[in-house]
Amino acid sequence: MDKVSVFIILIILGVAGFFIFRDNTVYEVSTGDIADEGYLEKGGVKIVYLEFYDANSSCDLNGNLFVNDDFLGEVEDGSFELDFYGNITMDDVFALSGVLGSCFGKEKGVPFFLEWSVPNLLHEQRYEFISEGGFRWPKYPEAMQGFIRPEDTFQKYLTIDLTDADDEWGVIDKLSGYSYMNYVTDNGKFGEPEYWQLPKEFVYNRAGDCEDWAVYMVSLFRNYEPKPDCYLAIWLTHANVVCNIDSKFMIIDQEKVEKDVVLYSDYTEQENKVRIRKWMNSYFDAYFTLIPGIGPSDRKLFYLINEDEIIEFEDTPNDFYEWMLDRTYNQ
Repeated sequence: MDKVSVFIILIILGVAGFFIFRDNTVYEVSTGDIADEGYLEKGGVKIVYLEFYDANSSCDLNGNLFVNDDFLGEVEDGSFELDFYGNITMDDVFALSGVLGSCFGKEKGVPFFLEWSVPNLLHEQRYEFISEGGFRWPKYPEAMQGFIRPEDTFQKYLTIDLTDADDEWGVIDKLSGYSYMNYVTDNGKFGEPEYWQLPKEFVYNRAGDCEDWAVYMVSLFRNYEPKPDCYLAIWLTHANVVCNIDSKFMIIDQEKVEKDVVLYSDYTEQENKVRIRKWMNSYFDAYFTLIPGIGPSDRKLFYLINEDEIIEFEDTPNDFYEWMLDRTYNQ
């Protein structure tokens, strides 16, 4: 029997009940023996066979394959023949980005992004890259991005009369009025601790929680031309929408809490930072009265995401302040 090295990445959440921490742990499982250990050669080129599938469903995973952020090619029928032309090292990170196929049943079309760390890739002839489900609880911003789909909300967008909207903020205000949602917990609705809906599912169910609403609204906003700078905002224990037009910034959420701030290019950075802090505190104080439990330690923004862009804030809130200031002074 061949010995098969199986590498599984486990993505551990460090936050009770929400999104962020990612700790990649690799386990190697070996079975049987192999006569000729190591890579194959075909026409003088080193070859390794890669297979991708989900352990819970036994379904193939297909999509765009990357190694160390470089695009390798398309994974089809769950397999990829990897030939080495110098871009593979002895300690590589492989990433697969795609949507679930028909084998996954009702999960068809759900986006995913997975990473595997593989040391010493040339030691084996075949590798299995295995996921363990959890696609409705995206751990990577690339997977979260896949849920934002303006095309899912386009028909709804066409039914909304925007003729009396004076400017882009008028459009945002008008569209926000078409966001009715019956708030339900993921456990109550789907029997899962976290369950992200696609915008079309949210339209059908008319029920969800904060990230469902935010994903839907960003998708709806982004149908307008020119596309407004609106983003799904991923906080430590919350999700909402952040929009920026000119030097005005607004936070909008499913509870109809809307707070805005205008920054001025002729103010000093410190003066504008004071305005930003007051704005954020005002929003969370208002939200806290409706949804208790979000304290000062939870007010950390990690990502702003739409279908075209992922902005990551590593030093939060300082990076977020700097992003807002850059928009004010340099655009």
